[in-house]
Amino acid sequence: MPKSEVKVSELVSVIGGELHGDPDLVIDKFTSFEKACPGDAVFVSKRINLKKIFDSPATLLVINQDQQEKQRIINSRASQGLTTVVYLDSYLFFIRATAHINMTNESHNNDEIFIHPTAVVDKSVVLKKGVKIGAGCVIEAGASIGEFSNINALTFIGKKCLIGSYCYFHPRSTILSDVIIGDNVILHSGCVIGSDGFGFVSNEDKCWEKVPQNGFVTICDNVEIGANTTIDKGTFNSTTIKSGAKLDNQVHIAHNVVIGKDTVIAGCVGIAGSTEIGEHCQIGGAAGILGHLKICDKTIIGPKSLVLSDIDVPGKYVGVYPLQTDREWKRSISIVKKLDSLRKKLFTAKN
Repeated sequence: MPKSEVKVSELVSVIGGELHGDPDLVIDKFTSFEKACPGDAVFVSKRINLKKIFDSPATLLVINQDQQEKQRIINSRASQGLTTVVYLDSYLFFIRATAHINMTNESHNNDEIFIHPTAVVDKSVVLKKGVKIGAGCVIEAGASIGEFSNINALTFIGKKCLIGSYCYFHPRSTILSDVIIGDNVILHSGCVIGSDGFGFVSNEDKCWEKVPQNGFVTICDNVEIGANTTIDKGTFNSTTIKSGAKLDNQVHIAHNVVIGKDTVIAGCVGIAGSTEIGEHCQIGGAAGILGHLKICDKTIIGPKSLVLSDIDVPGKYVGVYPLQTDREWKRSISIVKKLDSLRKKLFTAKN
């Protein structure tokens, strides 16, 4: 059986769910519901109507535990020799199944270390089993790379960097010196980890003198960092991205910032120095957060919002001046929209 193919029974064993149909059915990928053909695997989203579900020719169908007409769908497909999996969240099953298939496809059975002939790897670098180093990579003295990590073409890893196991660095990733990266970390192309923080002091001549940036960056397990995202090292200590955090493209994290566990940050967000973001937060695209602030756990910040002060009560916050709870902002904006008509009424009454 090709490595990219996995039995449905194996997926259910690893992920969970109820299997109705052929346990030996083999799939290699999921496809869109609209383009599904016999032999394909699909999952039901909330937008798919019942008729499409019943009419789908897909050999494997994943539905939610609370799917309307669940039993009738299972029975109808069974009568056609088709397989159904019931899971708490069909979308999550798709994500986890695809990750499992990809992992099987890549296979970590090969313990050999591969270094492309054009790569430059210092003789002091420690490479664990299964590591792959792509064309044109540069890895400087004192670095260490954990088991089965894949370092793709033209990536730079600086002195004394510690890279964990099962990491995947896309081409042209840049990891400067003294960066610590945990396991299962994904870096996308163009990201820069460990650049100098933006620190300058105006001197007696009104010229800017650079503040030395002697700290480092810590990226914990299961973090994903998007293309062209930059993370500055701390002035003295660490800029820290905690486990499970996800950063989109073109995000900027300044020196000494701490991003909490499982927080997600959309594209073009800027977070100024020494701010602490809590766990399970969501920050919308192009939002800005000033420095030396504390944002509590489970805070949602809307797109293009500007955060000027601490947030110590969980909730959804949107707007620019001032930042308010979502409910307060909607009330304020409704008033703002009426200001022109109110002005005209006042002007008419006055005259």
